[in-house]
Amino acid sequence: MPWGVWEESTWESCTWNGNVQKIGRDQIRANSITPRRIDKDATRPYIQQQLDMFNANVTLGKDALAANNSGVSNVAIGIEALEAAANPSGIVAIGANAMQNSASALGCVAVGQNALGSGSTGQVFNTAVGANALLSTTGLGNTAIGYGAGSKITTGTVNVALGYASLGQGSAAVTGSRNIGVGQSSLRSLTSGSDNIAIGEESLSQNTSGLNNIMIGTLAGYDNTASNNTGVGYYALVSNTIGTKNTAIGVSAGGSISTASDSTFLGFEAGISMTGSRNTIMGSESGGGSGSTSSDNTFVGYRAGYGGAIGSFGQNTLVGSQIGMGVTGPANTGMGYNAFDALTSGSGNVAVGHSALFSITTATDNTAVGSLAGGNSTGSGNTFVGGAAGQGSSGSSGSNNVVVGYNAATGGAFTGSTNIIIGQGVNPQSFSGSYQINVGNAFQRDASGNLKLRRGTTSFSDALVLEDDAVLTADTFKVDGGIRKKFTVQTGTYTIPDTVAVVVCDSASDFTVTLPAATGSGQEITVKNRNTNTVTVEGDGSDSIDGAANTTLTSNQRVTVLDYAAGQWAVIG
Repeated sequence: MPWGVWEESTWESCTWNGNVQKIGRDQIRANSITPRRIDKDATRPYIQQQLDMFNANVTLGKDALAANNSGVSNVAIGIEALEAAANPSGIVAIGANAMQNSASALGCVAVGQNALGSGSTGQVFNTAVGANALLSTTGLGNTAIGYGAGSKITTGTVNVALGYASLGQGSAAVTGSRNIGVGQSSLRSLTSGSDNIAIGEESLSQNTSGLNNIMIGTLAGYDNTASNNTGVGYYALVSNTIGTKNTAIGVSAGGSISTASDSTFLGFEAGISMTGSRNTIMGSESGGGSGSTSSDNTFVGYRAGYGGAIGSFGQNTLVGSQIGMGVTGPANTGMGYNAFDALTSGSGNVAVGHSALFSITTATDNTAVGSLAGGNSTGSGNTFVGGAAGQGSSGSSGSNNVVVGYNAATGGAFTGSTNIIIGQGVNPQSFSGSYQINVGNAFQRDASGNLKLRRGTTSFSDALVLEDDAVLTADTFKVDGGIRKKFTVQTGTYTIPDTVAVVVCDSASDFTVTLPAATGSGQEITVKNRNTNTVTVEGDGSDSIDGAANTTLTSNQRVTVLDYAAGQWAVIG
């Protein structure tokens, strides 16, 4: 019979401790075996020696478990598997050189060539499946599945590496603990970093010492070396290097962040172009488009803030679908679909409502509340409150207007400035005029500066009117507390301006007072002499007073004159 060949017809059994084994050429060995029949008697001493050395261990392969002294319950299959282990317990090593250099180990599983192969001491409860998995570890509680998975882990503990080269492709030893890497090359460059979770091909691939990061998705957090970042989605936070406390959920969310911190991105490509800090971006493609270096922005809604290369100041708050899609200026606040639709470099604007301020581009400091409020306005410093308030028509470029009320100031292109329009459907007298007031079509200051009050439904032309070219008329007119007039006290020659109503003369010497030019304005002027001198009151140039060139006032006399026609004053008191 050939050497080492055992057949059923030539052996009965090998029995120990109630177990039955067949011994063949590969020397399957067990403790305290007493063979009943072996064809080559010369082999008995060698085999018996090998069998007596071990206690419930199973080995298969050249030099497998060769150095074992008193280790128990081990399985070593493969050339030089568990070769250097002197006192291993509960070990399973399958594969050439699996756990080859482990001098002492407990409760480890190594499956694959060189799995757990280079670690010298202290391997406890490690599990390695795959060639070169956990090749260098001396730590405990590590799990690695895949070719080269965890191959750089040395003293690190309780790490999980699943996938080719996960936690195992860097140039330095991995001493960090409690890391989880799932996917090819995930956490491949890790050294001292701990408590990281990377799930996806090359996720957290460049992270070395960063802590407490969570990245889920292919290439998520690829360049990250910082701590406390969370990214979920393909390419999420892919460019982040030293930025911290960022959160990105969605494909390519926060994809341009590099050094910035404290930002939150939620949605497909949310904030993909933004590089500033403290931004909150929520919604598909919100904050996308051209690069933006600004910080402290809040965008919520589909494509909110999309496309604008916002400068370094930022501080915009935009809430609504497609709101502010081209904004580049700072400190704008908007809420509503399509609000700020054309806004670019304008700043300090507030728009609340569907399509509010949808036409402004570079204007500043506008406030619009209501659907379509200020819709066609392009000026600055306006305030519009109410649905379609101040919407006007195309070309409404006026500034510093106040418009309150549904559909107020919508009847034309509002190019005038510094107007106040209040009331539903109320319009200014002139859309091109300035300094006008219209309150509920009841009180009006027109473009010429005239003040008008309307009673009931009558037109302004039939109402109580106070204007430059007409008297104040009404059925009754009552003023509580009297009428206060502007006056002046003079002691010498004086020309009266048309803003003064009363002149008090108080001097012991005679002097002259000249009236303003008579134009027929209806202005009244009173001159009083309260001293012992003589005061001469004369008209301007050739103007007359009751047909004369002047009139005189002696002690304590007064005269009241009326500008009733061009060049003519009339004495009325």
